[in-house]
Amino acid sequence: PVFQNDQKFLVSLFPHLRGASPAVMEETLQRLDTYIYERQAAIKQKQLIARMPKRLILIKHGQSIVSHSPEVCSTVPDNQIPLDESGVAQAREAGRKLRELCGNEKTLFLVSPFLRTQQTYRALAESFDPAMVHMQEEPRIREQECGNLQNTDPTAVGTTEHLRTYCGPFYFRFSSGESGGDAFDRTAAFLESLGRQCRKNPAADRNIVLVTHGLICRLFLAGYFHWPVGFFHRMRDFDPCQPVVLELAPDGRYQLQTPLRVDRAPHGGGTESPAGVLLEMVDPEPPRPGRSPLRLRAPPPS
Repeated sequence: PVFQNDQKFLVSLFPHLRGASPAVMEETLQRLDTYIYERQAAIKQKQLIARMPKRLILIKHGQSIVSHSPEVCSTVPDNQIPLDESGVAQAREAGRKLRELCGNEKTLFLVSPFLRTQQTYRALAESFDPAMVHMQEEPRIREQECGNLQNTDPTAVGTTEHLRTYCGPFYFRFSSGESGGDAFDRTAAFLESLGRQCRKNPAADRNIVLVTHGLICRLFLAGYFHWPVGFFHRMRDFDPCQPVVLELAPDGRYQLQTPLRVDRAPHGGGTESPAGVLLEMVDPEPPRPGRSPLRLRAPPPS
């Protein structure tokens, strides 16, 4: 029911309601309440978006010594593999590009605990004002675990690569390691906490940079944009130290600004590409020379 004070308030706002029936007063008050609630919610949402970082930037680490000495994986744990000289140079160049993009804005770096990502961060940060940068180690964006040490025998490597292709990177599980799906689960958990951090943003960071690994970059995008596994399988890896930029839109969602390289959909089918994403279509990679494909039985027809 419309109380007397409410009635006086409504008449002060809308003089033509003087003498109106209680039902009309009640309806007007409900409509006014709805308007005030929606307006307050819109103001709150606008204030929340204003607090959020302007950019999320994903960066795969620089080139490591594995690129020219793959046998090191059999003697050095994956988390202790360092960058080579080219990788450090790539990170320094990427740091200069990031500084041009971010200017003198406050920037938070979330960094995988692996040695090569830590080294990448240090080279990136050389271009920034130390007072405007802070870093947090984030174990959930570490590399997919492939086991403690890897068998680098060419035959074993070839078998693993072909089996991974056959099963799909999302489903294939390394012996004593993770599947891509396992890595996705922890990346998804990280996404949830990152969303809360972006909305609260207590340090008023204008940029958040994830220094991580190629697979995690792709899983992050697939999780944030809800892309299907089939499209994830078509995504090519990013180049070392290639910035992948997501910018905040007026609706509070981040939009991908960096084109993706993806394999062309298989003839006659395949997962459709998501709308609104810049794509560079490339032909699927042929098998590496000297490594014959596995002879695996095809799955039965459905």
